[in-house]
Amino acid sequence: APVTCVAFDGEGHLKEDAPGASASMGPRRRGEHLRLLSGSASGEVRYWDLHSRRPLCHWTAHDSVLQVARIGTSQHVVTQGKNGTVHVWDLSYSSSSSSSSSSSSSSSGAEKKEEAAAPKRVRTIETNAFGFCRCSVLEAAKEEEEEEEGKEGKAGRQSHPVLLTPAERQNELLLWDLRSERPIHRVRLNANSATMCHFATLFRLPKTNRPVLCWTSESGDLGFYSVSAGKPIAASRLEKQAIMCAGVRPHSKGALGFAASAEGDLTAFSAHFGQGVVKTHKHLKIGEKGLSEVKIRADNKIFATAGWDHRVRIFSCGKMEQLAILKHHTESVFCVDMTSPAQGLLVSGSKDKTIAVFKAYQARNE
Repeated sequence: APVTCVAFDGEGHLKEDAPGASASMGPRRRGEHLRLLSGSASGEVRYWDLHSRRPLCHWTAHDSVLQVARIGTSQHVVTQGKNGTVHVWDLSYSSSSSSSSSSSSSSSGAEKKEEAAAPKRVRTIETNAFGFCRCSVLEAAKEEEEEEEGKEGKAGRQSHPVLLTPAERQNELLLWDLRSERPIHRVRLNANSATMCHFATLFRLPKTNRPVLCWTSESGDLGFYSVSAGKPIAASRLEKQAIMCAGVRPHSKGALGFAASAEGDLTAFSAHFGQGVVKTHKHLKIGEKGLSEVKIRADNKIFATAGWDHRVRIFSCGKMEQLAILKHHTESVFCVDMTSPAQGLLVSGSKDKTIAVFKAYQARNE
């Protein structure tokens, strides 16, 4: 089935202050191989060992999977389906089941031991959203950061993982406390518009550690919303057509990023939260076909795009210059992710039912 989402699951994937940093991080002991989470249009989720190129476990999560994400450094994984549901799975159940199974049947072959049982579903959240906007996970704040936030008042505090999902109304987003199955906050994109949300992500501001969400819409708008303040802090119309996705990173005065449209346009932007404005800095026309995902690497030096033209492209963050075009897929590329600079790997998933792993601009050891 077409591969709809991928996420590296290994040490040092993203910085803690990067947007979506909790989405695919996970504990990995020294000596273990790099692992990968993938979801498909058939609803299957696979947890891969990239050394053996075999799934450690796989299970049917939905009719079709939109997103798969690890919750911080826990053993829990979030999956989002096109059927308006989000499930939380416990991977430790899969590991323990595998261990007990292999110890009880010592005569079984090595290949059988490699694949674990399906993880246990521990929670289900009904969003009733049937669009294509993917969910985003923000891990809990650190204890010392919570104390600093407490000085500024209770509104700024958030000491547990939070999930951001699309809502039943196409111009709204929902924030969920992952300890329960109830929404804790509802965000409306634009009070004067019923425009559909195409992309949304959560991240933290570097100094205050306060959570902020970024969204894009089918009308070409991009905006930011302060969760602690409960209000919009910056917005602008960047394109005349729909903005399908964006890569965002926090900045001292707000945020920097790259937005991609349904017609192959790539735009570099900056947001100044104090002034409430989003400015465009550079515009590139990549082609006539749109882009599915933009991913900025942890060192903020390069970013990658997944294109409907079957191509993965790598750009420099500083000047937004195209550095490489990766040609492997034979149909639209739906997703892309990158490891830490030291590992220097890039993964992509496509409608052609394949996952490709590339070595791309690995950082030199100094």
